[in-house]
Amino acid sequence: MKLVWLTDLHFKSSGKQHRHDARLRLTAAINYVNQHHADAAFCVISGDIADVPTEENYADVAARLQALRMPFLPLTGNHDAREAFAAHLPLPEGRQPEFIQYAISQNGARIVCLDTLAVGDDAGSLCNARLGWLDDQFTQDSTTPTLVFLHHPPMELGHPTLDPSRLVQGDALLARLTAQPCVKQIFFGHVHMNADGVVNGLPYAALKAVIFQAMPASPAWNWDSFNPPEEAPEVGVIRVENGRVSLKREAFCDAADGVDPA
Repeated sequence: MKLVWLTDLHFKSSGKQHRHDARLRLTAAINYVNQHHADAAFCVISGDIADVPTEENYADVAARLQALRMPFLPLTGNHDAREAFAAHLPLPEGRQPEFIQYAISQNGARIVCLDTLAVGDDAGSLCNARLGWLDDQFTQDSTTPTLVFLHHPPMELGHPTLDPSRLVQGDALLARLTAQPCVKQIFFGHVHMNADGVVNGLPYAALKAVIFQAMPASPAWNWDSFNPPEEAPEVGVIRVENGRVSLKREAFCDAADGVDPA
């Protein structure tokens, strides 16, 4: 199975964020994916679909995402709102009631999408109901090679500005995932930068955002002093073959595209 992966659209129907135009960035991403990866089974979008969760923003971004040549699988992030999200974005049948959690199996692999939105908080959360749903997925199928997507990282990444808003129940999630040999890798957004590693034997990956990237940990910075670096956004290309997972990152536009001069 082949997937394309995008994260952190932070879509707004008007205006810009830190000089970045979310509409132009999204168009560039869609055009690149359609040109180079139209054979992908799905496009997974790991959260922060909207920057401000208004009906207008969700209606607009949903219409634009219809241009993708493959079905897309959207996840919630801390900038999203479930009710408006679910009202406008297509979701698979059988998702967990009250949450945006679902699993898709195809071509000998399974995608599990988790909902780590904690209303009113930048950090992520997985309540007992959501963790229980995940347990049920492994009770039903503990053998199919599985990729797990979520918005918030479940571990510290060594970045003092970003680590405080990780998944609060990260240890509980990792304990469940590392106990399941069928789980091959976890993928998350939120941090607006690439990251790769292994935790308790389980590989993980983060991806650059569609909208703009975060700065390195040093020199120290906070959101009041934040100024996005000049880095190109990327799409992840994931392949699952015979239980093996590969990830390749590709820039879908130049760093200056969709950005006003400083």
